[in-house]
Amino acid sequence: MDNLLLPNSEFRLHHIGYATRDTDRSIEAFKPLFDSVEHYRVLESSQGVWFTYLGSSLSGSRVELVEPATESSAVDGVLGNNELVPYHLCFEVSDFSIAASILRQHGFVPAAKAFTPGFDDTIVLRHFYSVYGGIVEILGKR
Repeated sequence: MDNLLLPNSEFRLHHIGYATRDTDRSIEAFKPLFDSVEHYRVLESSQGVWFTYLGSSLSGSRVELVEPATESSAVDGVLGNNELVPYHLCFEVSDFSIAASILRQHGFVPAAKAFTPGFDDTIVLRHFYSVYGGIVEILGKR
């Protein structure tokens, strides 16, 4: 199996994303593991979602809570009848183009256009999808 970790495009886990119907209840549930709220219910209108980042001062780990802002949000479909489901893995990459190319070479297809989140215009994000790999998001600097 080919190794995805190339010198020019290191994949480093940035966060695990969860789709949720209720951000506040999810924050409460994750409190024993994540002691800080880094961003709270920031609207990402291009995706039709509210997102919240939780962080852990002990482990340095992060989770992203993604709540549908509209019924037509893709996240609403991901949730189905559930209140919370694992949604995606996000990797910070040193070279966005190379990382996207590596994912494509390994059967991932772009699931949405690249976008800049409302909280930081210096980064760009893009979701990719694979039937057997699920949703992977890459995060790079502009």
